[in-house]
Amino acid sequence: REQSDQDAIHTAVRDGVGFQVLDAEIKNHLYGWYVDTARELAEEAARDEGDGDVLYNLATSLRKESKYEDALTVLERCLAFNVANHGEEHPSTASVYSHMGILLHSM
Repeated sequence: REQSDQDAIHTAVRDGVGFQVLDAEIKNHLYGWYVDTARELAEEAARDEGDGDVLYNLATSLRKESKYEDALTVLERCLAFNVANHGEEHPSTASVYSHMGILLHSM
């Protein structure tokens, strides 16, 4: 990734886009790295621990990025986890159903 970041910076400077655009490019690149890293860590934690909260938060992040299909897949895993561990009547399960409804409405 470092080489990719370095290439983006060199290209921006070479093309004479100016510091404001360069700053925005760096922020976008760093944000993308942050989101990718957070997603990887959340997926790993969810696999290792089977944590419904981690899955729910990951789905929320994916929805905010407009990655609706990915978010729905994660929410389905979260729902299965919550139903198996808490039951249909638990507030956490209800929150997942609500989140799924919001997500499906967004699609």
